[in-house]
Amino acid sequence: MSQRGVWIVDSTGRIICSRRYPVVERRVCTRYQDRYSPIPADDAEMSKIFLAELISDQQRSLYPVTSLCGGRIWPVAVLRHNRLLFVAIPAVEDDVGRLATANALVDLPAVSATYTFLEAFCELAQSCSPAGKFTLSEVAELKSLLAAVNPFGTPLDTDVKNLRSVYKNNNVFLSTQSQQNSIHPSQKRSMWRPLLFAGKQTLEFTIREEIRAALYDRPTSPDTFFVSGSIVARTELEGMTDVIVPLHPTSRVQNMTVHPCVTNPEICRTWSAGRREELMFKAILGAYPLLKFGVVDLPPSELPLQGLYRMREVQDEARPTLNHVRILALQLRVVEHEYCHAFEQCEVQLPFPNRGRMSGMEVSTGGVGTVSMSPNRRSLIWNIGKKFNERTEANLSGMVFFDPATEDDTRHDDPFLSGQNSCAHIFFRLTRASLTGMEINGQSVRLNPQPKNPVVCNVMREIVATDYLLWNTFGAAVSVARPEVLESVEELTRLPPPPSRPADPF
Repeated sequence: MSQRGVWIVDSTGRIICSRRYPVVERRVCTRYQDRYSPIPADDAEMSKIFLAELISDQQRSLYPVTSLCGGRIWPVAVLRHNRLLFVAIPAVEDDVGRLATANALVDLPAVSATYTFLEAFCELAQSCSPAGKFTLSEVAELKSLLAAVNPFGTPLDTDVKNLRSVYKNNNVFLSTQSQQNSIHPSQKRSMWRPLLFAGKQTLEFTIREEIRAALYDRPTSPDTFFVSGSIVARTELEGMTDVIVPLHPTSRVQNMTVHPCVTNPEICRTWSAGRREELMFKAILGAYPLLKFGVVDLPPSELPLQGLYRMREVQDEARPTLNHVRILALQLRVVEHEYCHAFEQCEVQLPFPNRGRMSGMEVSTGGVGTVSMSPNRRSLIWNIGKKFNERTEANLSGMVFFDPATEDDTRHDDPFLSGQNSCAHIFFRLTRASLTGMEINGQSVRLNPQPKNPVVCNVMREIVATDYLLWNTFGAAVSVARPEVLESVEELTRLPPPPSRPADPF
C-alpha cells in the first residue's frame, strides 16, 4: 500500500511540507499507460488546486476521500485537523475507472491504509508543533519523520507511541547530514532512514498469546473464550539490517496479519502447518508487533486456568437491612502441572459495585495468597502471587460485610451487578508457556549484513489473561447467544416470504 505523494496544507493553501515518490509514480504510469493522470509537478500549482478544490469548496471539504484536477486524480485521502489539511494520493493497483464509476471504496484497501497512515502522520506532526505553526527547524524535523515512517512511499512504522519513545530516548531524529556524520562518521546515511542507532544492540522476540474467557459453571451456558496472539519484536540494531526469522507453523495458528516492515507479506497466504516458514523484515527501532494471528481448534479443557465461583446473599428475617454476602466457594485449578511454576502474576478481583462500601471480611484461603480490599472498598482483591501450591488448586471462602448503600454509591455503577449477579475478574500472566506451540529458534535467526559484534537473540513466550471472568453460579450472567448460521447464500432464497398486507376494505 504505497502513496504517490503526501502534503500538509494550511487554511490558505500554503504547502507546509510535501514529499513525492517518483518510484511509486513510475509504477502507476507503467500500469495505467494511456489512462495515467500525472500529479502536477509544481508545488505552486498544487497549492492553487488545494485552495480551489479542497478549501474553498465547502461541500467537497466534508468528504475524507475526494478527487483533484477536475476528477482526473482519484482517489485522494484528506484528513482535516487544527485548520490543517493532511493530503495523500494512494497508488491503486485495481482498475480505478471501474471502481470510481461503481463508487466501491470498500474494494480499495489502499484508501483505508492511506487514511490510517494520515492519522498516524497527523499525531507525529503534532509532536513537532502542537500549535500547528511550523518553524523552519520543525519543518526539517517533520521531513525527517516522514522519511522514517514512509520510505519510498510505503509505510514502514506508523506506531506513534513507538516512534515517540525512540525519539525521546535515543535522539535519533536528526535533520542534517552533518549531525549524522558527527555521530556515525563511518556510516553512510540512507536517504530513506534518518534513524541510526548507537549503543548496545538488542534483538528480542516475544510470542504473546492473549485469552478472553467467560466461565459459567452451568449446563445452560457453555463456557466461551477467544484466543489471539502476536510476535512482538524489539530491535535496536546499527545500520540498515534485514532480519530473517525461521518459524515453525502449527495448525492452530490462522488469520495472520503482518507489520508494514515485513518484506514477504505473502507468508499469510502460504502458511501451512508442518512446513518451515521464514519471516523477513527490515529492522526498525523500538518494539512493535511483527505478526498477529488468531487461534483456532483450542478445546476449552486446555485453558490454563479453570474455576468456579459460588456466592449467596445472607438472608435474615429478623434483620432485613443486613448487607452481607457469603462466598461459598471460589476455586481456581491449574489444568497442567507444568503451568504451576510458570505464573508470574495471578490476581482475582471480586467487584461489588451496588452494595455500598466494604466494612469488613472474614475469609480463608488455605494459605494461598493474601486478601485485601481495594482503596475505594468496592472490590475484594485476592493476590495469589507467582506460584500455586503443589496441589494445583487455590480456594477462597468466607463472609464479606458492607455498609448500607447510599444513592451516591450506586449513581455511576453497573446496575446489572446487583444481588447475586456477580463475577470474578482474573488477571494472570504465564511465562515459558504456549497454547499454540508457536516457536522461534533464536540461534537460527539471521541478520543481513552480519554485524561486526555478535548479537544475542532472546526469545520469550507468555500467556496473558486480558478479560477472564468467572460468573456466580447462583446468579444471572451475561452470555453470548450463538445465532444459527445459514450454510449457503442459496438458503436465503428458500426462506418463506413475509406475509402480505391485507387489502384495504375501503
